[in-house]
Order: sequence, then structure tokens, then C-alpha cells
Amino acid sequence: MMLFSCVILQIFIGHSFADSIEPLLLDANITKGDNVTLSCEYSLTSGTSVYLQWYRQYPRTKPEFLIFVTEYSNSSEPDLRLFSNASKHLKRVDLLLSSAAVSDSAVYYCALQPTVTQTQQTS
Repeated sequence: MMLFSCVILQIFIGHSFADSIEPLLLDANITKGDNVTLSCEYSLTSGTSVYLQWYRQYPRTKPEFLIFVTEYSNSSEPDLRLFSNASKHLKRVDLLLSSAAVSDSAVYYCALQPTVTQTQQTS
């Protein structure tokens, strides 16, 4: 019996238009109590350190920040049942959600930092 669906959407952000991040799976149907891994692959041309973020968005609400991770560190949020790690070698970031609940049904976003880029002013 499928109790909820997780969806990862794509966000392209970074220091240049060539930096990108995209989900490995666009839609997942999960059963209550399952452990879930959501993954995104990223590509960089800027040569800078990678800072990765995960967000969750429920219907009719703004995205909420969940967890921050770098290529050199792991991060966890035990109260949210979340763990995230990134692999510089694989150019991939994972979000692990343990014991999925119906309340976890949402859209999950992976993002490269900075998530807002400046535009050039024209004279």
C-alpha cells in the first residue's frame, strides 16, 4: 500500500550557468516506515567549494530549509530523521530519511549554494 509520494524537482543555481544540480529520481512512491534515499548529481565549472542544501515544500507553503552539507562533511537532523552526505568523487549528494511517515509527503529540493545569484546592472 502506497501512503505517500516524494518528488524531487530540479534547481539550476550556482556561480555560473554551467554549474548545475539535478535529481536522480523525479518521483518516488514510498510505504510508511521505509527508509528513503533521495539523490542529486551536480556539476561545477567554477572550481569553488561545494555547499549543498536540502529543502522541503508542502502544498501551498514556501520551501523550508532542512539540512546543509559540504563535499567534506556529513550532516544530520535527528529530530527530522534526516542524514545527508555528499561525495566529491561521485559529484552526488544524498538525503536519507529514516522511517518515512505520511507527514513526510512533500516536494524535496536539492540546491547548490548560493541559491540566489546576482544579475548585472546595465547602464
